[in-house]
Amino acid sequence: MLRFLKNNRGLAFTIVFAGIVPEKDLAFLQSHPDCVVLNRYITRPELFYLYEVSAWIWAFYGKDVRRPSGIFGRAVQLRKKVIVRKNGFLSRTNRDNPYMIEIDSVEEIRDLKDGKELK
Repeated sequence: MLRFLKNNRGLAFTIVFAGIVPEKDLAFLQSHPDCVVLNRYITRPELFYLYEVSAWIWAFYGKDVRRPSGIFGRAVQLRKKVIVRKNGFLSRTNRDNPYMIEIDSVEEIRDLKDGKELK
């Protein structure tokens, strides 16, 4: 995501980073025009609010991640669109999930607009 953000500005959406952000990335993310950073512990009510107001939830994990995701599970329970790695663990184990948006690379999120799915 950081590499993507370094090369992209003026997105059609805002990316929210909620939770403790590594110090080495904080200044960059805070200065990026398409990012909002909540660099602190996020309470349960705050987290549910973020789910509620978000168009998409990010669960695009590394290719080596082979385990369930609480973020993904909560997004599905709340009927939110959730971005996952195409052919990754979440994609393979949730094939018929109507809330999944599968992408091969982070670059594809440029095509996400106004709460709609990828073309």
